[in-house]
Amino acid sequence: MKAFSFLLVIFLISGSSFGQSSEKFAQNMDKLYEAGNSTFLEEVYESIKYPQEARENCRVGVLKTLISTDTAGAIESIILGNRLGMGIEAEVIRVLNLTSGKWRKGKKLKYPINFAFRIGKNQKDFAGDINITAFAVGYQAHSGCSIPKKDLEKQVRKYRKKGKLEKAKLVYEELLRRYPDSKEYRQGLTEIVKEN
Repeated sequence: MKAFSFLLVIFLISGSSFGQSSEKFAQNMDKLYEAGNSTFLEEVYESIKYPQEARENCRVGVLKTLISTDTAGAIESIILGNRLGMGIEAEVIRVLNLTSGKWRKGKKLKYPINFAFRIGKNQKDFAGDINITAFAVGYQAHSGCSIPKKDLEKQVRKYRKKGKLEKAKLVYEELLRRYPDSKEYRQGLTEIVKEN
């Protein structure tokens, strides 16, 4: 097996499936997290890791979470809105649990946070409230890691036209990992499953 070394770069960018900008996210976190947005991000940045299995298998996408806290500022639950697999959910849950007890006290809170996992510099067409990006160092990530959305859409049309429904299904699943709120991709996947 080839040895891979990765430089993990984590940064906050604007936009999410909830329609928040980084500024809006920061304002909300300043209100909801006891020590504020900067401390929250610092704690996440220092703790989160892109799971090795996910990196090696080019697993990218947006993981939607909804955290609920009790009146003491402890996390009561973390609800996952979708699945990416390969250790990503476990890592996000682990890191969010590190923040337990640090949320605003006095009333129960519910707050959505989207974590976007991407590999390489070409995955700029999907984003979350928090982006975790692994850049390969001295290794060109294989082409599956950096296929742009428009190329995936072209692939799915080609597979459907040729009747290769299993391949089309896999491409729709990849698109839904990246864009979990897309009604168009969900409908396309549903149609493929019915046709198959």
